[in-house]
Amino acid sequence: MPPRPRYTVRLPSALDALVQARVEAGTPFAVLIRAALSAYLADSPPTGAPTPADSLRIVGEELAILRARVTSLEQALTRRRQDTDRSADRVPTLADTPSARPPVGQFKLSARQVVSLRAKRARGVPIKTLMQEYDISKATLFRYLK
Repeated sequence: MPPRPRYTVRLPSALDALVQARVEAGTPFAVLIRAALSAYLADSPPTGAPTPADSLRIVGEELAILRARVTSLEQALTRRRQDTDRSADRVPTLADTPSARPPVGQFKLSARQVVSLRAKRARGVPIKTLMQEYDISKATLFRYLK
């Protein structure tokens, strides 16, 4: 008969006291351990408690969801940075600067701006572009061009 495997088990003092009480009552130690292991291994794990494999699968799924969220946030931030970089490369115009409307009867453009406006129009810059650049209406633009 081949030798059977042997195991060494270290027990906490409270559990050791319970085992010693059974052994003193007449139950052989080997029989007690075999019965305890058989009962423990025969029980199926409770349905409410996840097994270690279930826990690992759940953590993996949550990690995949978290990765997807981080990726989408990184993409949004990258797009925002690119938009900011593009707007920083563009030369700001008067339309970009917030300004209060001048009082009625006061000129909207300075003399230097009027000279610049006329020079740009002479070079063929479209009316709509000038309207946007100087933030003025078409009628106002034509009054400056007279």
